[in-house]
Amino acid sequence: LQLVLMQRPRERPMSNSRGDRFAPSVDSRVAAEHTEDMFEDENNRMISILQGKVSALKSVTIDINNETKEHNRLLDSMGIDFSNTGSLLGGTMGRLKNLTATSSGRTTLYLVGFILFVFFIMYYLMR
Repeated sequence: LQLVLMQRPRERPMSNSRGDRFAPSVDSRVAAEHTEDMFEDENNRMISILQGKVSALKSVTIDINNETKEHNRLLDSMGIDFSNTGSLLGGTMGRLKNLTATSSGRTTLYLVGFILFVFFIMYYLMR
């Protein structure tokens, strides 16, 4: 009598749930984790690049704001100066009208000569 022992073929352990049969293998989990790590590293790199660009943009906008405030102050100052100059010229024109209305031809000649003198001095200085 000969006894033949037969070995049973190896079977997977039975699981209680159906999802275990479709669970990913260890290799695919490692690959998935590696891919996630790569994506995370790429995201971190892109975030740091974006942060640099945002900080540069913020710096530029702050500079533009400061420049605008400075120009507005300059324009306000110029507006006040032009207003003062306009009143001064208005007063001068009023006095010139009074002078020409009450003066003789000799005073008008002096006035024209003075204006020409000032004009030539300014021409000479600007050259």
